[in-house]
Amino acid sequence: MYTPENAYAIGPGLHDEEREAYELQEIERDKREEAIKKDFYWWKINTYCDRNKDSGKKDIDEKMNSALDSIFDNDKEAKKFRHLLVLFQASDDHASALREFIANYLMSSYAMEWNYD
Repeated sequence: MYTPENAYAIGPGLHDEEREAYELQEIERDKREEAIKKDFYWWKINTYCDRNKDSGKKDIDEKMNSALDSIFDNDKEAKKFRHLLVLFQASDDHASALREFIANYLMSSYAMEWNYD
């Protein structure tokens, strides 16, 4: 069936509702990801401030356990983590790579808990 390029202008009968629903889902997903990133940013700041308190230590322990479990569940990622640890121990040049690697898993751990709530 041939439809003109400007078929959307003819009327609501040719409106692409599936595409609109997909775009709305994508917008909601982007908003949720941005909210998680913002919340994670503030969690990191508050956790650093509370690192000497019992509640802060407990929160750090829970998140790090979850992140490390995620790393060691995947053999490829576990090997990469061990390799980064050795490089970090050998020189300070790889500190940012290790920090980013752990931050990614902390973020995913935080996001899983955030989505669960």
